[in-house]
Amino acid sequence: MISDAGSTCDTVLPEKRQKCSILDVQQQGISLVASLRSNSAVPCNVVSQVVQSVNNLTQAATDYLKQEILEPLQAVPGLSPALLSQIEESFNTVEKPLQFLSSRYKQDNYFAQHPLFVASETISLGTRYECQQGANRLAYNTYEYVSVEKNLCSLLHNKDFVELLLAEKPANPDVLITYDDGERCQQHSLFSDHSKLSLKLQLFYDGMGTVNPLRAQSSTCNVGVFYYTLQNIPPSHNSCFANVHLLAICYSMDLKTYGYSPVLERFVAEMQKLHSCGFSSDFPLIGSRQVYVGLAQVCCDNLALNGLFGFIECFSAEIGDY
Repeated sequence: MISDAGSTCDTVLPEKRQKCSILDVQQQGISLVASLRSNSAVPCNVVSQVVQSVNNLTQAATDYLKQEILEPLQAVPGLSPALLSQIEESFNTVEKPLQFLSSRYKQDNYFAQHPLFVASETISLGTRYECQQGANRLAYNTYEYVSVEKNLCSLLHNKDFVELLLAEKPANPDVLITYDDGERCQQHSLFSDHSKLSLKLQLFYDGMGTVNPLRAQSSTCNVGVFYYTLQNIPPSHNSCFANVHLLAICYSMDLKTYGYSPVLERFVAEMQKLHSCGFSSDFPLIGSRQVYVGLAQVCCDNLALNGLFGFIECFSAEIGDY
C-alpha cells in the first residue's frame, strides 16, 4: 500500500483466516455433488465415481502428509504422545471426507433430509395391464409433480434470491422490456395491487427425447416437461438453469391418452389457491409476509402450443400442382 507521501511502502498484514474444520471440507464436497447432480449431462453413476475419486485423492494426500510429518515428529525427543495422537486423529478425520455421499442411495437420503429440499409427488393418471413373463399385472400410469408453493417457499428462504427479487428494476415507461411493462400486467387483478407481494410465473411446455438426442421415431421414452420461471427477477438471470424450475414431467404417450387436463389439474388448483390466499412464512430480509402467486404467461414452441390447445400438431400439408 502506498502511503500519503508516496515515498514509502507500508507492510499490509494479511487478514487472519477463520478456523477451518472438517465441516467446511464436507460442505465443499456437498456443493460439488449438488452441482454435478443438477447437471443433466452427468449420469448419477458418474457422480458416485467422482465422489470415490475425491475420497481416494484425499486418502493418498493424508497418507503422504502422515509420512512427511508424523514420522519425523515421532523421532523428536520429549514430544508429548498425546500431541502426536491428536495430530494423527486430525489426519484420520480427513481421509475420506465424502464417504457419507459415496453412493446414490446415501446422496438421496442426505439431500432428502435438507430443510429446503422439495420432493416431487407421484400422481396417478390411470391404470393399464402389462404382460411380463406370461402373466398380466396391473400397472399405473403416473406423472411427477413438484409443488409450486413448496418450491417458492424454499426459494424465498434463500437470502440471495430475496435480494435479487427486491432489486430495483430500471423504469422506462416508453419501452416494453418484460411482461411487467405491458398494459395487461398493469391491469391484472393481482399484479396491479402493489400492496401485495406477488410472484409472476411464466410457464413453459416442451417435449423431450430421453434416450436418443436426435429424437428417434420411437416415442416410447419421450416425455413432456412443464417448467416455469419467475418474471420478478431480471431477465438475464432467468436464462440460468438454477432459475428454471420443474413443475411436472410425464410420458408423451400418456398425454395423448389422457390429454393435458389431468396433468395440469393439480397445477390449476394450486394456482387458484395461491392467487387468492397465497402462503406465508418468515423469510430473510422481508420478514413474515403473505406471498401471492399468479400465472403471467404461457410459452411453447408451435408444436407444443398446438398440442396444448388441442390443435393439429402436424404442420405438413399437401400442395397441389399448379
